[in-house]
Amino acid sequence: MNRLGREETENKIIEIVTEMFRNSALYNKDLTVNAETQIQDELGFDSIMLIVLQIDIEDAFHIRFDPVEEDLQQVFLTARTLTDSVQNHMGV
Repeated sequence: MNRLGREETENKIIEIVTEMFRNSALYNKDLTVNAETQIQDELGFDSIMLIVLQIDIEDAFHIRFDPVEEDLQQVFLTARTLTDSVQNHMGV
């Protein structure tokens, strides 16, 4: 897999989060997902949704998060914090 630049990575993460949000019972057409959108606080993702999101991100970027080494609560705070972590995992 080609290494993605930061902007491409962030855009892909926003796309994944947006798709999950649109398919959820919590969907609100007035909310737009961006790099600073709070995934849990603003979009209402619960623990199950976060696990599904984690799997989707891991599959999309061919990485694995380590819940022992990483504070996943902080990693999955916003698309920006997710981008930072994904880029770190990809060695970018």
